[in-house]
Amino acid sequence: MSKRLLYVDRFDVAHDERAIFNRLFEREVLPELRKVPGVLRVVRYQTETRRDPRFLTVYEISGAKVVGSRAWTATTEKTPLSDRLRPSIMNHHEGVYTRVGGNARLTYRTKYLLFVSIDVETPKEGLLNQLYDSEHIPLLLRLPGVANVVRYRAAQGNPRYLTIYEIEHPEIPASKEWGVASVTGRWKLEVKPYTFNRSFVVYEGIAAT
Repeated sequence: MSKRLLYVDRFDVAHDERAIFNRLFEREVLPELRKVPGVLRVVRYQTETRRDPRFLTVYEISGAKVVGSRAWTATTEKTPLSDRLRPSIMNHHEGVYTRVGGNARLTYRTKYLLFVSIDVETPKEGLLNQLYDSEHIPLLLRLPGVANVVRYRAAQGNPRYLTIYEIEHPEIPASKEWGVASVTGRWKLEVKPYTFNRSFVVYEGIAAT
């Protein structure tokens, strides 16, 4: 059986084109991509922060070759994505990820995602994986409103590691309780100083197919 992977597509859209982009993307592009063999689920999110791409599309796929397959390419070429929408896309980041820790899979039961991506210096990679699962995630899962956590490693793209927290309120990551839990244990001194390319952003769900 094929392994379930995550294809993450993040981008900005030119301000004057956002309304038409969202309308065409949701009504014409995503329904067709959902029909591509190997595409299991598609969910869209957005954020108001200006330091990260505004739009996030999460695709659950059955294998790394789904994106870029003949069926995927044919679908994008026949929808407005190819000629009408693509010129308005900016700051584009994408990657294919495989699960490496946390819970078994995303549930999509909360409106908000905390999207944390990170790289780590090679000598500390093993310790990062160990402490993330043994200390970091259990502490954060105890907090009210933190519903689920899944960790991924990049099969294609970067940063290398991605952790997705399903949260009930967007203020949770800025709370005092989160701040205390996130620096408890060995993580703060033994792993965090060796990390880089960190991205920490809350996304709000806007559409699913």
